[in-house]
Amino acid sequence: MNDRTSPRDRWARWWLHGLPPLDGRLRLGVYGALLLLALSMWKSPLRGVALYAGTDPALFRPHGAIEALGFPWISAGVLIALAALTGVSWLCAAIGLGGRWSAIITAAGATTLHGYCWGTSAFNHNYTLPIYVLAALCFAAPDPEWSCDAWIRRSLGWSERSRTGLGATGFARMLALVFVVTFYFCAGIAKLQTSGLAWADGHTIAWWSEEDVHERPAAALLQEQKWLCAPLATLTLIFEVGAPLALFARLRPIFVMGWIAMHAGILLIMGPRYYENIVCFALLFDWRAVRARGIAGLFADPAAPAASWRSLPISARVAVALGTAVVAGALCVALLGVSWWPVSNIYMYSAYYSRDHGIRAGEPLEAYRDPVHAQRIARRFRDERLSFDAMEHLPRMAELRLVSDGAPPLRLPAGVGAASPKQWDLVVELPVLVADLTHKPHGLIGAHHGGPDAPANRFLRDLLPVIRRSIAVWRDYERVELVYELEEGLVAIGSAPLKEP
Repeated sequence: MNDRTSPRDRWARWWLHGLPPLDGRLRLGVYGALLLLALSMWKSPLRGVALYAGTDPALFRPHGAIEALGFPWISAGVLIALAALTGVSWLCAAIGLGGRWSAIITAAGATTLHGYCWGTSAFNHNYTLPIYVLAALCFAAPDPEWSCDAWIRRSLGWSERSRTGLGATGFARMLALVFVVTFYFCAGIAKLQTSGLAWADGHTIAWWSEEDVHERPAAALLQEQKWLCAPLATLTLIFEVGAPLALFARLRPIFVMGWIAMHAGILLIMGPRYYENIVCFALLFDWRAVRARGIAGLFADPAAPAASWRSLPISARVAVALGTAVVAGALCVALLGVSWWPVSNIYMYSAYYSRDHGIRAGEPLEAYRDPVHAQRIARRFRDERLSFDAMEHLPRMAELRLVSDGAPPLRLPAGVGAASPKQWDLVVELPVLVADLTHKPHGLIGAHHGGPDAPANRFLRDLLPVIRRSIAVWRDYERVELVYELEEGLVAIGSAPLKEP
């Protein structure tokens, strides 16, 4: 085999010419639609600052790279200013104003906001894929024809600029394609790692559809025809685990249509919307071929020029090396189950649920209500790398309350100081439960077991300033308790006096 057809040359050709360069009209559509969705989505990088602002600073928990880099809590005003700057640059990127700088500022701003709000938005995944796509589009050179920059140059009589080097290739769009494929592949592998092939029996889909059965007609219909849940679950695994096949142009439309159908089903049956992902799909096709050949153009292999590795400029070689590293990293994230911001194994709905079998997040409901088994579950969460989805039911067994002898308790199921119940459950309460249950003697989980410095007791003492800032009537009660639901009733696993000494 000669050098021109070597695997390295074909690999470089795929990265650089598998899709055409980013057209200005497509850029406007993708950036513009993502911006409109970000302005309408309450957990987006632009609007998620409200959840951050609604979180007591004492409960801010940085995650992943934000924690590793030592980034502290900062005032919401700073993030609001960053969100405003990001929104303006996002608009400029959409209309092609400011060249690559507007794309870079947009990606950097959206990523920073996403990272700071990752915990306060309870690990919402709606913008996991979009922030990666925004990063990929930083490699796309401005369109010399369809952009405000080009219009300004023509208006001033300046010479036109042509795209050269890496910007004249489709690398940015191919990188976006790899990120899309990674998103769905990780989701499928997470289901198999968390639940195994049992996920394909459809019981998990049936569980979550029943949660919203009174609000969603499609969920009610699915409850009447539960036999549909198994084939739907099987198709979900096929389109997720098989996602790498979408790297081939001829198979890509099939998988994109499958992902769109999957998101439509999630929206109609369970509620979460993933319009942002669907917008990103527009980058995955050669629309010039579609205009020339109609629907057949969707399935056409690209008419790409030869790419000899030895003749490539250094920027193209670096780009291909970067793309190769991304593919290797994506495999590690999926196969090792990594969830460390900004990477995630996309674990939503991966845990196994079954009303027929009494299973909640992979464990029998009775196990959560038995102190010995609850401690076993907590040890498993401590010792194994499990997704939040697999641990989500444990904090549902606990509740915060203010107590005064002889009076009804003030129940605080959503906790205090958190912007949402899910944030309280996963970010604040879950680590305390795991630490406390594993700390205490076998089968003894009461507040008086484990000593005054048991994790739950210590947590509640640290929480007192938050309670005093958040609950106006706290002086009417004697103590705060963290209670856990057992078969025989509620037991206080943590307690702290409310009165100031």
